[in-house]
Amino acid sequence: DFNAFEFSDGYADVMGVVTGQEAPADQVLNYVDSPITTPLVNMTTTDDVEDRYSFVFEGSAQTLDHMVVNQALRTAVPGLRSEHARINADFGNDNFGDDSVVLRVSDHDPVVLYLPVAEFGSADLDVLVGGTSEITAGKPLQFTSFVQNLGPGTARDVLVRLLINFELPTVSVQAPAGFTCAAPVVSGGQSAIDCSASTLARGGYAFTVDAQTTAAMVDNTLTFQVNAQSATDDPRSTNNLGFIGTFLSPPVSDLVMEVLNARLVLNGKDVLRYRLSNLGRDPAQGVRVIFQSSSADTKLAPDMPAGWTCSGIALLAGSYHLECELAGDFANGRQEEFDLRLNSPRSNLVVITAAATTTTFDRYIYNNSDSRMYMILTRSTK
Repeated sequence: DFNAFEFSDGYADVMGVVTGQEAPADQVLNYVDSPITTPLVNMTTTDDVEDRYSFVFEGSAQTLDHMVVNQALRTAVPGLRSEHARINADFGNDNFGDDSVVLRVSDHDPVVLYLPVAEFGSADLDVLVGGTSEITAGKPLQFTSFVQNLGPGTARDVLVRLLINFELPTVSVQAPAGFTCAAPVVSGGQSAIDCSASTLARGGYAFTVDAQTTAAMVDNTLTFQVNAQSATDDPRSTNNLGFIGTFLSPPVSDLVMEVLNARLVLNGKDVLRYRLSNLGRDPAQGVRVIFQSSSADTKLAPDMPAGWTCSGIALLAGSYHLECELAGDFANGRQEEFDLRLNSPRSNLVVITAAATTTTFDRYIYNNSDSRMYMILTRSTK
């Protein structure tokens, strides 16, 4: 409601000043130089002549309500038009204040601008996430997320929120081209990163998140969640959210002991070769290898690689027993071979055992030892 005509009334050209097309100074009593440098369009001037009114004063139909647009909008939206909602000016004053009718609630008709569009935009955002189901607490962790625009149109003002349910010491994201990511916000028991894009065409977009866990998070499940939203209508919002959980477990080793040259019959000076492996996910700490002969007559002498110290030779219940301890960790994936020399002065039937232990949790303890019965034959001398 400008309370002014679309033309100059000779006193002041209000709409001319508003649109940057003011009347010359010699044609108005109150001249104002318009500050508008690029002329605007008063949509009233584009209406049909018989519809150019929004107010009736003493039987005179006049236009006092206008809508002003720039030329760029008219060019971008073919068919742009304005109309007046005929709910007030055409009806009598007797309707004013009558709550039983919806007419004449004002003496002016409202102006409506119509912007025809070929079709409304629609973009179906879809989220997929990936990661590992379990890692050792304290190790780095990586997640992936695949955000798709399944169409049919381009998504606008897209926001992808990456959320982890722990306050992590470090967390970062590698985002696809076209996305800008804010710095991680680590507070309130979670770590969050927001990535945005002005537009997102049809296709798939990969995000990679690297996070550092801590040992204090052991025996908890870390949840990675991704939520994608846009200002464009999404016909199926149920697929905008994806998540995966990763259990943070204690260190897990798997020591395996195996003899490589087992035979049923040995001589009194034979050598057995063993292999110790760690097939677990993590290094084994506090590793010991225990050798035992069921006969005190059959003595054992291990030839261990560097880093091992053997001690504690003792006779236990008629057996021969000793232990070897490793300095440092036995890394996951590590293998070592060593010889066990026998020294038996007489023939006998003996059980020889080589067993590995660790202070780290061992997932499969059944393969930690190799125990076999051997027939030892020695040559008698006269």
